[in-house]
Amino acid sequence: IFNRYDANGSGALSRSEVRRALNDLGLDTSRTEADAVLRQFDADRSGTLSPTEFLRLAARLGFPPAVTASAAGGSRDGAGMLTSAVRAISSICACGNALAQAVIDCGGLQALVKLIDCPLADARKEALLALSNVAAGSPEQVAAMLSADAFAPIAKRMGEGMRDFNKEAVWTIANATVSGDAETLLAIAGKSRIVAALVEMVTDPDVKLAEVALEGLHNLLKAGASSNIHPSVRRAFERYDANKSGKLSRSELRRALIDLGLDLSRQQATAILRQYDSDGDGTLSPSEFATLAVRLGAPRSGANPIVTQMRDAGAERILRTVEVTGRGDDGVNLLSEKVARVLDTYHAGLAS
Repeated sequence: IFNRYDANGSGALSRSEVRRALNDLGLDTSRTEADAVLRQFDADRSGTLSPTEFLRLAARLGFPPAVTASAAGGSRDGAGMLTSAVRAISSICACGNALAQAVIDCGGLQALVKLIDCPLADARKEALLALSNVAAGSPEQVAAMLSADAFAPIAKRMGEGMRDFNKEAVWTIANATVSGDAETLLAIAGKSRIVAALVEMVTDPDVKLAEVALEGLHNLLKAGASSNIHPSVRRAFERYDANKSGKLSRSELRRALIDLGLDLSRQQATAILRQYDSDGDGTLSPSEFATLAVRLGAPRSGANPIVTQMRDAGAERILRTVEVTGRGDDGVNLLSEKVARVLDTYHAGLAS
């Protein structure tokens, strides 16, 4: 619709273009009224409407209610309209955080969550894809998904054995574990069974899907560990994080260990870093440093809630089965490496 009325292809709608669109939608709009509408939705005061601003106007004209109304209808026409509408929302969410935020602002997130339980498989799949795109956005957008209680119905339906649904569901959860902050992720895990759902997906015959599930578990474990670091250990980390990067380099770690009375060479500091660098990025995160600090006698933190949930889900038995058997000629080695990394982080959490 936007492109249809952007007559000059400028990427923004002028007052006359907005007026033409409204008139064609059945709203008999004068120039004065078109001016008023433009001022109301022109957030950046450019005198035009960007695609994001036009989306908010479209929402005000009833876009999300139309989606939810279609979900309630059972007709073939209604089902087709619903699937098309949700596919459009998914495409919008895939175009960047700004457009995904516009969908959230106009109430689209709640409509998408309702569709998780929609009996129409195509509409349900498109809704989940849209949610996956939102989950890949900003920490604030993952927090909005938490507020909309998006993850509980997703994790619940993952136990029903619907393959297409589970594939998108794993990506949705994994995306959230990358984009969300630790506090949000722990709240999500506390309100839903996402940890158990990911553990179950580790045994999926699709090696790539199993890898995504393992990545999600590892990210959740790190979130749980970072939230339970003893205050004295956190203060020590911040003291030696000279460039405030949120991670300790080899030289920063060596300085910390020397101040603790351990006269280490560069080679020895490198070896220690490799031992505790669970994600292999060449630095120590706060949670990785906390694991090392506990081994050196620092105060222990409280229990990692993700470790507790994984234990309750029988994660170690399942993970060791995957590690031993492996699947597929191409993905076995990489999968085993990811399993080993998750187990190492899990055991470090048990020790803490």
